[in-house]
This record gives sequence, structure tokens and C-alpha cells, in this order.
Amino acid sequence: MHSYDRLSVVVSLVLLGMVIALVTSAPVRLVTVYVFGSPLSVALSPQWIVGLILVGLTMAGTDYVLREHPRYRSTWTRHTFLFWILPVAVTITGILIAPRLAAWHPLLWITGLLLTGFGLASVIVAEYRALSGDVQLTIPAQVYLNLVAYLVALLAFTAVYGSRTRSLLSGPAISLLAAVLSLGLLRTEVEHVSKTWAYSLTIGLVLGEITWVLNYWRISGLAGGAFLVVFFYLTTGLAQLDLWGRLNKRTVAEYAGVALLALLFLLARAVPFS
Repeated sequence: MHSYDRLSVVVSLVLLGMVIALVTSAPVRLVTVYVFGSPLSVALSPQWIVGLILVGLTMAGTDYVLREHPRYRSTWTRHTFLFWILPVAVTITGILIAPRLAAWHPLLWITGLLLTGFGLASVIVAEYRALSGDVQLTIPAQVYLNLVAYLVALLAFTAVYGSRTRSLLSGPAISLLAAVLSLGLLRTEVEHVSKTWAYSLTIGLVLGEITWVLNYWRISGLAGGAFLVVFFYLTTGLAQLDLWGRLNKRTVAEYAGVALLALLFLLARAVPFS
């Protein structure tokens, strides 16, 4: 089967699962546990089960499509999970957002489904092209993957920071999200995998510490998420340049300048966000 045929099958199954998750109705059981003195409630429902199935399907489907590429089969056999991260992130984002859109209007829900399908397909295609080694294909594909990762990071960081959970919970949550997204973002060559792990764990720790500081500042979830994304952009960008062998004073100044301008803009807008 051609890779695009495989891709259409995977995306269709994921979207079908999202429809099933929305129309399935059953009693919801609320489970509450206390972590470090803070209540943490989880609503267990059939949607959770379908969601976990869709995550597994996305992993298997991504591997199913990318195995058509000879370089994926020969080089990345031991590290295929690195290619699953961004597609899974897109699927989870769609699963979480689609029901909220359905509550507003059916057309918004359909739009959310289509955007999820497009996002999932485009990310897998971009990862396929990034494997080619051809600069004309690799660079645009990597830029697109970066944009997707930053968008997912903004949504995830905003959700966690906006929950106003204690730092003992929100800090580790942001650290985990940042580390996992960094793993998917910083994947370059197989010989750099150990370095990628080191950078990702470091980025996760840095973002977790920044979250602790931001929790003392009463700003909106969107503003907090945006601040975290700026630091995520700066740290992952510099790490990526180092992995590409392009880290120098000029590139550091460029990334630092963009991050500084973004932080100044957010600081100027912090009061209206509050």
C-alpha cells in the first residue's frame, strides 16, 4: 500500500474514533485523590477509553506510514517512539478540544474534526519528508514541525497554568510536557539521541522552575502559557541549533532578541490579560 493510502487509513480511523467518543454516552465516575494536599479529580468515562485507543492507534499508524521510508527502517528502528510524540500530541489536542466545540455549535465540531485530521496528516507527512536528508525538503518540514510543537505547547501550558493548581503539581506537569515535546522537536540524527535526551530533560527542569515563579504572579492562563512558550522557544531553539552544528554568537543573539521582544510585549499586555 502506498504511504499516502496508509496515511488516509490512519487519519480516517482516528477521526472515526473521535466521532464515536463524542456520541458514546455512559455514566461518568469521578475519582478524587489528594496529591501533596491538593485534590486531583479525574472523570473516568468511555471517552477516556476511546481516547487511549486513539493514542495507541496514532502511534501504530505513524509507525505504519513512516516504515515506507527506507531511512526510517534502517536508521531509526530503536528510536521510533521519537516520531510518535507530535502526532500523538495533535490527536490528544483534538480529543480535548472537539467536545468543547460541539457544545457551542455542530459546525464548530466538524471544523475541529477537519483541523485535527489535517494537523495529524500534515505532521506525519512533515516527519516523512524530514527523513529524506534533502535540505529542500527537510528544512521546511522541520519549520512546520516546530510551529506545531509550539502551538501544542501553548495550548498545554495554558491549560495547566490556567488550572491554578499548586506548584507542587503544576511545576512537574509543565516539566513533563516540556520534556516530552522537546524530545519530539529536537530529534535530528540518531547519533544525537543521547544528547537530545539530555537537552529535553534540562528544558523540562527549566520550564518547571519558571512555572513555580509564574505561580506567584496572578495573570491569566493564556498569559502564563504564553510566557512559558517564549522560554520553551528560546531553550529548544538554542538546543536545536547546537544539534545542527549552527550555534554561534549571531544565532544566539537572534533567538535571544526574538524572545526578549516577545517577553516585553507580554509584559506590556499582562495587565489587560489579568
